[in-house]
Amino acid sequence: MDRLRTKHEPGPERLVACERAGAQYRERAITATAAWYDRTRHLPNILAATPVEIGDWSRQGQRKLITRLLRLARN
Repeated sequence: MDRLRTKHEPGPERLVACERAGAQYRERAITATAAWYDRTRHLPNILAATPVEIGDWSRQGQRKLITRLLRLARN
């Protein structure tokens, strides 16, 4: 038996349209956010790190920051 849709649920054609548009929207949102993000300005607001740590673009420096961010996210 088909489940009855409530007044606020989208129909199947709307869900398909949203899925098609979703991929394009996500790509635009990621591109816009990446262009706007400034590591030296935004990262100190969420992570206590020295300017030297934030300015370290080496692979090891990036891993340290990511490790600290993951730890922060878990707590």
